[in-house]
Amino acid sequence: MYVYDLEGRILQNLAIGRLNNVDVRQNLNGMDQDVAVASNRTDNSLSVFSISAEGKVAFLGGQSLNLTEPYGACLHRTPAGDLHAFVNDKDGRYQQWHISSIKPLNAELVREWALPSQPEGCVADDREEVIYMGEEAVGVWRLDLRDPNAQPELLTQVSDGALVADVEGVDIYVRDNANDYLVVSSQGDFSYAIYELLDARASGSDALAYRGSFRVVLDADAGIDGTQETDGLTVTNANLGGAWSQGMVVIQDGFNREPHEPQNFKYVAWKDIADALGL
Repeated sequence: MYVYDLEGRILQNLAIGRLNNVDVRQNLNGMDQDVAVASNRTDNSLSVFSISAEGKVAFLGGQSLNLTEPYGACLHRTPAGDLHAFVNDKDGRYQQWHISSIKPLNAELVREWALPSQPEGCVADDREEVIYMGEEAVGVWRLDLRDPNAQPELLTQVSDGALVADVEGVDIYVRDNANDYLVVSSQGDFSYAIYELLDARASGSDALAYRGSFRVVLDADAGIDGTQETDGLTVTNANLGGAWSQGMVVIQDGFNREPHEPQNFKYVAWKDIADALGL
């Protein structure tokens, strides 16, 4: 688990195992610290971390999983402040865990379902209580978390034209008094699709509307290359100051060339994306 500042400098490196997806939640019921959770492929678990008020990250422990190889993961904070973690397997299975305590760590499996083939990225809409899930070869699904009997529903697919398989990371840019935006990594053409979330319980085109796509390209003057083969991404609407006053997107870059490294991460100002697409 690496922790970076907004200049891209490494603040911490916790050697926990082969972590894949990571997600964070704040202001949780009965917990005095923020929480991060990541899928851990080394020991087939969910790795749980606390985040102090000063930003210090500490490993708390792992919840063992009865999955073949945990892959994607994301978190959900309910309106009551309870924490739920979602984790999927390469075979399509999803599990939902209720984390009632982090000290000591206590988690209970509350739900299971499956997508037809390999998923990875997911994001929970805390306000609407739904989860959006990427199925790599197919598209984006949604599941209603309020209904224990709900089944996944396919909302948009690669054949619609905006996404090229593999569908990878997904996250939500939250807006006050307006519809939120779903950001989806289209790994097959190194682009990122933006959908406006219209209705969390409608179907198909009534649920979301495609608003455009963007790519991150080489900035030769700054010595920063573009992004390719993106697996994960994350989005925040928080005012982080300066160029990040409207929030930012952090994008995993699978082919980093300046400097030459196996991978790294790129920061993109949300304002640049909004301006480019007229959002």
